[in-house]
Amino acid sequence: MNAPEWARHLVTRAVAKGQYGHTVTDTEADAVTQVLTAALLTLGTLSVAETDAVDMGPQELSRRVVEALPPDTPNLSDEGTALLVALLDQFCLHVLHGLVNRWEAVPDGLRPQAERIARMVFEEQYRDHVAEAHNRMELFGLDIVRDPMALTLDTAYLAPMAEIGGDSGHGVRAEQALTGEARLLVRGSAGSGKTTLLSWLAVSAARRSLELSTGFGDPVPFLLPVRTIVRHGELPGPDEFLSCVGSPLADRAPDRWAHHLLAEGSGLVLLDGIDEVRPTERARVRRWLEELLSAYPHSSYVVTSRPSAVPEGWLHRAGFGELALLPLDRADIERFVSLWHTAAGVAQPTAHDQARLGEYENALLHSIRARRDLQGLMKNPLMCALICALHRVRVGHLPTQRVQLYDAALSMLLGRRDRERSIAAPEGVRLSEEDQRFLLGHIAYWMLRNGRVEAAGTELLAVLSDALRALPPFSADSREVYQHLLARSGLLRETAVTRVEFVHGPLMQYLAAQRIVEAGDLDLLVDNAHDDWWRECVILAVAYARPWEGRRVLLGLLERARRAVAHAEHVQLVLIAATAMEECAEADPEVRARVEEKAAELVPPQRPEDVHPLAQAGEMILRLFPHPAYVSESEAALMVRTAELIGGDVAQAFIRDFERQRAELARHTSTWNPQRPPAQHLFVASWTDDGASGEAGAAVRSAMEVRSDPDLARLAGAAHVHQLTCRGGITDYGPLRHLPGLRKLTIAGNPGLTGLDALSGCRKLRFLSVSDCPLLDDLSAVAGTDVTFLELAPLPSADRLGGLAGALWLRALHLPTATGAFDLEPLRRTLPRVEIVPGPAPWH
Repeated sequence: MNAPEWARHLVTRAVAKGQYGHTVTDTEADAVTQVLTAALLTLGTLSVAETDAVDMGPQELSRRVVEALPPDTPNLSDEGTALLVALLDQFCLHVLHGLVNRWEAVPDGLRPQAERIARMVFEEQYRDHVAEAHNRMELFGLDIVRDPMALTLDTAYLAPMAEIGGDSGHGVRAEQALTGEARLLVRGSAGSGKTTLLSWLAVSAARRSLELSTGFGDPVPFLLPVRTIVRHGELPGPDEFLSCVGSPLADRAPDRWAHHLLAEGSGLVLLDGIDEVRPTERARVRRWLEELLSAYPHSSYVVTSRPSAVPEGWLHRAGFGELALLPLDRADIERFVSLWHTAAGVAQPTAHDQARLGEYENALLHSIRARRDLQGLMKNPLMCALICALHRVRVGHLPTQRVQLYDAALSMLLGRRDRERSIAAPEGVRLSEEDQRFLLGHIAYWMLRNGRVEAAGTELLAVLSDALRALPPFSADSREVYQHLLARSGLLRETAVTRVEFVHGPLMQYLAAQRIVEAGDLDLLVDNAHDDWWRECVILAVAYARPWEGRRVLLGLLERARRAVAHAEHVQLVLIAATAMEECAEADPEVRARVEEKAAELVPPQRPEDVHPLAQAGEMILRLFPHPAYVSESEAALMVRTAELIGGDVAQAFIRDFERQRAELARHTSTWNPQRPPAQHLFVASWTDDGASGEAGAAVRSAMEVRSDPDLARLAGAAHVHQLTCRGGITDYGPLRHLPGLRKLTIAGNPGLTGLDALSGCRKLRFLSVSDCPLLDDLSAVAGTDVTFLELAPLPSADRLGGLAGALWLRALHLPTATGAFDLEPLRRTLPRVEIVPGPAPWH
């Protein structure tokens, strides 16, 4: 090519691929092409010896060329000038490399420079390879509506919303959240886009377009799936990064190329999927990473994991910040739906097909706005894509539950896909949908049991050989069946030579769950529920199982939780049971009550590390949260944080209502102090609750009144009861101990009540009002509770009030019938930490 052709080629490619991060208009691109043409012609006229040119290096040679440009060369914008310099630098680099390669021997004094130039040239080749190899993404189901074709990140990527460092402010796009972070742990649930985010980082870094959005500078990316690097025994050093992931450029890399990059601070190490290896391997990977950080502290590192796989602050001592990928909100769900249908329409041959896709898109968007259950399912990109595909194939008919959705997806992939595309049996194997589910379920079960996300083909052949014995004989052998499943199921893919994985992890977990339930191995689910690797399978198995099978698993989880020595394991098991119960189409009412009772004991969250486990339980946990009047400021903040991580319209409504109610409490109670246990605002809650409104208000409060022993007994285990009034001659208050969410209790008009011993089991009780109970002579039981506000009428004797001396949490005592003649001083000496409020309350 001549100079104008080279210039046009270089500018066109740079603009099309977004190289160097410089955005220019078409007019500016033409101007850059004109100036670059002049620069290339000028380069050929420079009077510089070859050895001098090599010695000065590409950047200096490029600068000399720019200085020698003709005076009538057009002026460029800042962006245009930056693009010109970047392209000219690269052209000069390749010119110098060509000179060095032409020499029979490199002069001794130029050897270091020649080696540097070789490394720079290889870096450009490697960048081009990464930008090409990783600039693709999979949207579930697109090969059903058209021939398979690569989707690029440029056209199909929607960056997820995220928040950094536990900041519960508004989420930002992930690339904005990455700004300035050189070490980052990214947490996200299955299907939330962690791997795609790392692919986007790798492509952006390879194109030198990353520094504008993230502050990483101009790094060279190394995308390392954790499951891949651990299978090689010893974890790799920098110069083994390329070979351990099977890069075709590994053999061409100059000696210690990656070492030099990381040592200079020019590396970007992207570790994908800490959660995809066993806990013992995670510890080994962390030690290896810490050694890498110690040896190469100036390079950048990003690690991904599911939220529950590693604890909060897992890499904190190594200087890592944390980024949480948030669930999709409705606006992003709608953007994703439009993106999916646009991508699906790229290869549609006719205007009619394009119009039909437009109709499907509009119909699905309408359904999303009308159906909250659909929004609840579409919380991550994988589920969004799955629903788009199902909506297209099923002509608008969609399931309402996740297991139904997975079932429909499997039917679409294993049964309808080849039939509807008129594909026969190219591998010579015909398997029914049921047979394919059975065989894939065996593979999924084997991988789950062995803690594997990928396996060697020989291992899967052995698994299939065993599974085929359970099917009626047919002509194909296990190898032919293996090839058929790999080629036609849409569920398996080769990750490297002889290595295979499931394309969609959640569908693997669902197939394994089906196989476990059908095999009757329910105890296996309970025994392994503490293992994060099994969590999703346990939940899906309960949802798939018949009611009595689900009951057995749920009760088994609660029993394990009861026996758990470690508090963290107790919390984990209870919340898995709660999450699984929410997935069930049918749940035993008795079991539901028991699960909710245990879950209610875990709220409100007390520490930041409580938030992620609660959020994983989903919207059901919001129903168990107490009214904002009954929580401290720190508890309130953690409740809001939990709702933000849950995401969705219901969670957003909860947050809006929660914050509105907190504001009302502050506005109506002039003495309210959110920095300490709020005695008076607990009283205000007794009338503010009646005015609470909205979905979230209904979800977090339930005020009830009972007048007899049977009425009270029927409430036992009701986790949703937060306020209760007991009127009349109730004789057995024991059921109060079985109301785990009870925060506010009023006992009125009981002539036979003598003591309050039943309150000893009410762990969450904060407000207590007792009136018209003339025989009540023992208040000492209050000392065994966490009551902060106590109201007593009529005025008890001083001896009776002395029983409150041991009430450590009591902050306010209201005596409505106490007159001005009542001497408060002895009582204040007995209760020095308690505010005594005689007469009508000033906040009424």
